[in-house]
Amino acid sequence: SSAWDFHKYITYCTSDGHSKILAYGEPSCLSEFCTQAQIVNFTQYRALVEGWGSFMWSKYTGMLIWKTANPWTSLRGQLYDWYLNPCGGYFGVKGALTEDVHIQLNSFDNVLEVVNTSCKTVKVMVNVEVISDKREREQHGPFTTPGQQTTKLGVKLGLPVDTPSFVKLSLVPVDGGLELSRNIYWFGLSTWRAPKVKLDVKVSHTGDPHTLDLEIHNPTDSVGFWIEILALKTADREEAELTVQDLVLPVYFSDNYITLFPQERRTVQIESDLEEGVAALLVRGWNSKSV
Repeated sequence: SSAWDFHKYITYCTSDGHSKILAYGEPSCLSEFCTQAQIVNFTQYRALVEGWGSFMWSKYTGMLIWKTANPWTSLRGQLYDWYLNPCGGYFGVKGALTEDVHIQLNSFDNVLEVVNTSCKTVKVMVNVEVISDKREREQHGPFTTPGQQTTKLGVKLGLPVDTPSFVKLSLVPVDGGLELSRNIYWFGLSTWRAPKVKLDVKVSHTGDPHTLDLEIHNPTDSVGFWIEILALKTADREEAELTVQDLVLPVYFSDNYITLFPQERRTVQIESDLEEGVAALLVRGWNSKSV
């Protein structure tokens, strides 16, 4: 209705009428539209933060996101929704801001950059993995990245044109150690015939009754795209019958809306302060069966 449009719906179209939703194909139902909307939210908010990071300390010294939540139910213009559920935009921002040393792709020129918000100079290697019609891996470096500075690495990626593709960037210390940064981009998915993947999941208790660890493993040879985790109040509801009232909210995920490359695994910590805790977890993805 016109009232709903005025109060709640911020269009996903550009000024020339191009729909960002259709970048992921024509949605066949409201549920698919909402899923694609969250993907757009993720990529747009990440681009906002990474765009500022690209010029940090040269043009900017900080940034502020003015509006993080909506005063009513909506899809856009929020990092968490009216029900306190963290949205795609939240995790797009979180991935770009919570890493002291962050690897990113400048989509204007396809050059790799490292945003170092720490006070230390860090020497790193960059691993690049591209999956399109074939799978390619490269390693670049070493690079010296001074603290409180954005470093353009001079590495330009030749990305496939009009071919569904995924690019995984990871940053590791020169002398070894844990991964410092991980970032995944995707392109041309409107024509992607996504192969189905079966995920392996394992839940473990941390000793804190309000905290769980969830390990998600993609044992297949295909990308597991846009994996969403839901914390549920009950294990008795069918997925098709779930409403927002069945979700444990507020809930804190260390990560969500995850994309896993072949053979990759990620551990997500889930925390809720509610006394009833989390009764069940639902893990579902763009091309993976719900578990």
